[in-house]
Amino acid sequence: MVDDPKPGDPASAMSLAMLRALAHPTRRRILRQLPTRDFARAADLAADLDLPANQVSFHLRVLGEAGLIREAPQHARDRRDRVWEAIPGTMSIGSTGDPALDDAIAQGIDDEHLDLMRRVNAHDKQHPGEAHSTFMLMNARLTEAEFRDLVHDLRTRIEELTFAHRADDEGVRFWQVHLLAGDDTI
Repeated sequence: MVDDPKPGDPASAMSLAMLRALAHPTRRRILRQLPTRDFARAADLAADLDLPANQVSFHLRVLGEAGLIREAPQHARDRRDRVWEAIPGTMSIGSTGDPALDDAIAQGIDDEHLDLMRRVNAHDKQHPGEAHSTFMLMNARLTEAEFRDLVHDLRTRIEELTFAHRADDEGVRFWQVHLLAGDDTI
C-alpha cells in the first residue's frame, strides 16, 4: 500500500503503467470524480458519471493496478465489496517513450484544460462576481528555483487544506485546480 504523502512532499514521477492508465478518457473522468467523495464503489461512480457499473469497475481496477487509486477496505460492507479512494498528493507527468501514447495523454490533458477554461468563462459571464471559479493571467519575473518554490508552496497549501476536510464537511466544495505555466523559452 502506498503511504499518504505529507503535505509539501515533492511530486512523484508517474510510472509507465500510470501514464498508460491516464491515456483513457473514462479513467481521467474517474480520477476527477473520485476525489469529490472520500471513498466510492463502482456503482457510486457509475451513477455520478452516467456509465455502466461494470465499465467503471473495470477502469477502477486498471487505475488501482497502476497505483493511481487504492482500495479502501475499511469502508467495505463485506469481503466482496470493493471500495476505492483517491491517493492524495501530486504527480509529475513525463514521457512514456512512446510518441503515440504521449500524444494521447497530452491531448486528453489539453482537452480537460480547455473544458475547464470554457466552463469557467461561461459561468463567469452568467454569474459575475461569484466565487465559484477564477482565471488568473500573470507574468512573473522569477529564477527557476523561485518558480519551483512557488509551485511547491501552492501545492503544499492546497494539500494542507484538502487533508483538513472530508468530502461531506459543511460548506466544503471540490475545486479543480489546473496550474499551467511556461517560461520564455517555450
